[in-house]
Amino acid sequence: MARVVKAHGVRRAELLDAAQFLVATKGYAQMTVHDVLAHCSIAKGTFYHYFDSKQSLLEAMLERRLGELEALARPIIEASGTGALAKLRGFFFAVASWKHAQQDFFVSLVPILMSDDNAQVVHRARAMLVARVRPLLGRLLVQGRSEGLGLDFEPGDAADLLLSLFETPQRALAALLQRERAPERVRAAMLRRC
Repeated sequence: MARVVKAHGVRRAELLDAAQFLVATKGYAQMTVHDVLAHCSIAKGTFYHYFDSKQSLLEAMLERRLGELEALARPIIEASGTGALAKLRGFFFAVASWKHAQQDFFVSLVPILMSDDNAQVVHRARAMLVARVRPLLGRLLVQGRSEGLGLDFEPGDAADLLLSLFETPQRALAALLQRERAPERVRAAMLRRC
């Protein structure tokens, strides 16, 4: 079989697409590097050219999702002629829609991200979230202060508070999913909310 050479970014995106599909359909814990290789029809060495491990693939998937979040948030927050409160509402609506569209992916990752084995990945993902989204929210809160919305606290602190709203539902969902006693209707309701 002839070797297919693709540009670095194209091949990396292909691997991430395959991994995201497999996470959404099989779950991260059940997905293997071999599954990704088979899905992309590539050799093992090619995978390790792009990622050191399954965990580094997870980190890259999270980084990609956070890049999407930043790309989604930036035009809303930087829109001229729109008030801060309308931007904040637009931001949260867009984020909720984005999360809903990728619900299977995120739901399958929640227990994995809450596992001690992935604590470093979660820590780095949190740092990426702060680096990408906190400055945008801070800018939005500065605008709100200038519009007289009564924001008497530091914009950075308020941005941290808003960012924590992203994490709280996932932690609650992880705890609920780990309890086998939770009624199915409650579990289903939590899945819809996250």
